[in-house]
Amino acid sequence: MNSENNKSPTAEDMKQSGLMNFEAAYEGTDSDPELLRMLIELFIRKTPDALVKLEEALAKGDAAAVSLQAHSLKGALRTLVAPKLVELAQKLETLGRENNLGEGTEALDELRALLTEFYGELEGHLRKLDEMGDE
Repeated sequence: MNSENNKSPTAEDMKQSGLMNFEAAYEGTDSDPELLRMLIELFIRKTPDALVKLEEALAKGDAAAVSLQAHSLKGALRTLVAPKLVELAQKLETLGRENNLGEGTEALDELRALLTEFYGELEGHLRKLDEMGDE
């Protein structure tokens, strides 16, 4: 919940920019900046391990594990309202489910490249949430 010293984000803060729809993610936490902060920090902390597991599953040709790891990643990305990244995770999930891993490495490389951009964007959102808490 917002405390009295937490400022609500302005319309400018809430604009969709980049890969994440900050407004939708913020609203999805019932406008709780601390919850959104926690979700972002958890994503940043956990995603590298998830990518390693996804890469290992692809290398082993384990379609079921690819599908499972991609599905988990997709859920986290949905929570942060990052539709382009959700789409890529969905593609990997489908490739795994259909046991068609031929395009998996290419899809993972594309996902990894966008995630690098996304991490920078998330750091910016964390700063924005800090400013909201300071005001």
